[in-house]
Amino acid sequence: MGRKAIAKERVLDPQMRQEMAFRLLPLFMSRGFRRVTMNEITRQLGISKATFYQHFESQDELYALSIELLLKQIGDAKPILKEKSLSYEDRFLHLFAIVLKQVLGLSPILLEDMKYHYPDLWQRLQDYYVEWENTLAEFFKEAMEQQAFRDVHPAIVSRLITVVLREFLNPEFLTQNQITVEQAFTDLLHILGEGFFLTETEPESLKEKVRNIIASSLLPNFSEIPNLSGLSIVKGDEHEKMD
Repeated sequence: MGRKAIAKERVLDPQMRQEMAFRLLPLFMSRGFRRVTMNEITRQLGISKATFYQHFESQDELYALSIELLLKQIGDAKPILKEKSLSYEDRFLHLFAIVLKQVLGLSPILLEDMKYHYPDLWQRLQDYYVEWENTLAEFFKEAMEQQAFRDVHPAIVSRLITVVLREFLNPEFLTQNQITVEQAFTDLLHILGEGFFLTETEPESLKEKVRNIIASSLLPNFSEIPNLSGLSIVKGDEHEKMD
């Protein structure tokens, strides 16, 4: 009965919900969903359970929003592929670095949770690969027409990268081979640098470029947690504001 009464008073403020999910995302990325308790969620946010259920109908709703935020952070990198001030190689390296920076904190635990316990979220991730494959195919087609990359069919390259990335974010692949997400991505960059770019740049130089891009403060990342100063904390019949 109590839960229903709270549901009638839900505060469907999209900005507030995103800020809450954003703050919790690093926790989910490192520990998954199922290993994080409701007490940990409310303690991390500094709110009561009653306040949480004013903003979210369930923890599952929070998990779904968290994954959408992660995908949005990655998707926001797409405009870099059209940045005319950069060479095609540098555009790809910037994209590569941004994606790597966002997925660096992903643990096999979270991926396992999604695959086996939250199939709708896992399918959302799979659908996202298709979106990126189409984006990459367009980019490679233009780059090859400008003779910036080796002349191979853009659909083959985009499919290759998409399939490899899908495997990299497969929990079984990572755990069975004891590979980190960072190692998987940097090794992929090594392979691409050797066989795809037309420049004679050494693989280590490519990796250094990516490291420098990742270190740039211009890139979005999940360490920049929004300020939740406007979030109302409910304690009994009292309403307080977070400091």
